Amino acid sequence: TRVVLIEGQNRVLSQFVEKLSARALAQLKQLAVEVHLDCHVTDVQPDHVLYKPDGGKSDPQRIDTETVIWAAGVKA
Repeated sequence: TRVVLIEGQNRVLSQFVEKLSARALAQLKQLAVEVHLDCHVTDVQPDHVLYKPDGGKSDPQRIDTETVIWAAGVKA
């Protein structure tokens, strides 16, 4: 199983103090969660998700998927 977290901020749990945020990131990595910081989802399709790093002019990155769990906002 592959778990990918795409986070729009420069750290996870940004509303908490940096120490707790860093600890959460370390725990996610220990659980083998792929974490992409400073990125935003640009498109969600039945078989893939596209995301782009913030501020970059790079092309969107594609993640092939069978299941997407959306836990932010109302649209990509």
